[in-house]
Amino acid sequence: MKGNMKEHMNFNVKLFTHIVLTVILLSGCSQMFSSSLATKTYLQKDKILLFIDFEKDSVFEKENLETLLYATKSAWYIPYSTRVSSFTNYQRITAKGDDLIINDTVHKDDELTDKEFAVLEAETVDNADVLGAYFNGRSSAVIYVDLELPNPENFTEYVKSLVEVGEHLDALVEKLETRSDVKVKLLGWKKNVGPVSAGSYELPLMITAGINKHDPVVLEELDKLTQWIRTNDSVVHAFSYADINKRLLSATRTFDWAKEVTTLEQNNQIGLLYEMSLPYGLDLSNLINQDGDTYYLHINFTEIDEDMASELVKDLDSWLKVNGKGSFSIAGID
Repeated sequence: MKGNMKEHMNFNVKLFTHIVLTVILLSGCSQMFSSSLATKTYLQKDKILLFIDFEKDSVFEKENLETLLYATKSAWYIPYSTRVSSFTNYQRITAKGDDLIINDTVHKDDELTDKEFAVLEAETVDNADVLGAYFNGRSSAVIYVDLELPNPENFTEYVKSLVEVGEHLDALVEKLETRSDVKVKLLGWKKNVGPVSAGSYELPLMITAGINKHDPVVLEELDKLTQWIRTNDSVVHAFSYADINKRLLSATRTFDWAKEVTTLEQNNQIGLLYEMSLPYGLDLSNLINQDGDTYYLHINFTEIDEDMASELVKDLDSWLKVNGKGSFSIAGID
């Protein structure tokens, strides 16, 4: 599968559907979890996916990357948006001497040569397991927008928020499509209706009490689980903090101080450096909770129904019981 992705960069994000998935806290989750437990444990976020299709050339052309940069920045102005992520603001990790450098993958003022564009594309293909979530083929990019809308019980405020978000989305799409070779599609938002399931979810994995979140055993287990779920036929992409931790370890493996500490100490230090370097709005709250006792496994699905979703969570729990080392549990699963 990975070889095919490298050859074609066909990341199949287009297979996302609007099917409501009961793995996450949605209206049907009471069949699997008690409502009180699910409310405390599972995240419910309205998520919009903007597909920006470039009819000519790949995303990795100067003009196209500039359009993607503009669209990503503009999406922050959508009312009630709390997080906007795309390939351009994906946090690239590099090392210079004993310094860890963390910044956006693409900047507005970057003057990249054709060779540098080619290198950027090659790096993306090599990291397709993670970065593939931001593409739908070589000529289509995906922007994720997380929203926190007012409670629907507050009917007046909720309706007002839907109107505001809808107006901004319409204006953004219209602006982007002034380019004749650009088409924009929305997933997760239906005009005059509001948010609908976008097929992108966060599954919480609770860390066993007393275990450090940066324990190498914990992160190794999280990594193996992330890699395993990627092999599921109904999963398009999956990623977790383990992916970031591996990149951090790789970047700092030659650092003098890293050679003198344990892996746990190294994980703690590089994790802190990484968090301190992140820009506003792109913190780690989507990967680990504030208390540091729960990691979130992001899963993007293809077509999946309620029964398949139920089985998938049970499969995850079974994997943890058979292959895990006691680091995690899935809330609500006996």
